[in-house]
Amino acid sequence: MSPVREDSKTSIHVAVGRIQLDLPGCHGLKEKRKVIKPVTARIRDRFGVSAAEVGLNDLWQSAVIAVAAVGTDASQLDGLLHDVVRFVQRSVDGVVVDFGVEVLCVGEIHGAPPARDGSDVDAAGIERAWLEEEP
Repeated sequence: MSPVREDSKTSIHVAVGRIQLDLPGCHGLKEKRKVIKPVTARIRDRFGVSAAEVGLNDLWQSAVIAVAAVGTDASQLDGLLHDVVRFVQRSVDGVVVDFGVEVLCVGEIHGAPPARDGSDVDAAGIERAWLEEEP
């Protein structure tokens, strides 16, 4: 692990997508799980994002899937989540009834975070000490 350069500044963006599905072919919660679990797993594997069912869990024919990704380019993340929803439309025997994306700028990395007690942290010194420790 190399120390963070003081002059490096990287914007952090978090994109969150919400996909609401209508699943008219599901006639029970077990059937719904057989649809939702594999599609969320394929989303994670194919796109390298987080995905989970987050709403309407007790309804047989409806589901809400949340998808989240982190990166440095907001437009790229927005495009990625739109690719995910197109994938879901092709992969699920159902209808996407609602879809939304929000991309948040979390901030910039300016080096090591300040210590909780207010004193400065020497990240490079901590790393050197850790590497010099004997096993």
